[in-house]
Amino acid sequence: MAFEAVYLNGEVSLELYPQGSLIECIRAYAVRIPVFFSPYWCFYCSRGRVVSQTGVKIPGVKKEKREFDGPKSVMDTATPGDVAFIRAWKVDVVENCVFRFAQNNFNTTIAKNVKLIIVEADKIVLVGSFDSDGSTIHIPDIYADCVKAY
Repeated sequence: MAFEAVYLNGEVSLELYPQGSLIECIRAYAVRIPVFFSPYWCFYCSRGRVVSQTGVKIPGVKKEKREFDGPKSVMDTATPGDVAFIRAWKVDVVENCVFRFAQNNFNTTIAKNVKLIIVEADKIVLVGSFDSDGSTIHIPDIYADCVKAY
């Protein structure tokens, strides 16, 4: 069954987030912050009801709003994750990961938040190939669970 049909029948729900707010929800869970306030998400949550393209009215998510020396902010909760597929530039044989370019935007935050991480590696290298002080390692081996090289 298509997602649209399942969604319109009320069998699943969908909540849309701006990218920055979504990653902040994930980061907050990783550092054990249960709730936080976001000024950027307030505009989207201020509507009482949302009308979809099919004309079906869907109740909006009511969230607590507060004002802190400026724009209104919306309270949001931390979001835990179950599984993440991430891509790494280099991974050593004990699963320390190094990212390159845009790979580092969200991969480190996601890796510290989920229960299972599957890493797609561009290169698998020997242990000790990274700097000896560990400054280039973005995700230590304690986070990665499975590595595949392509």
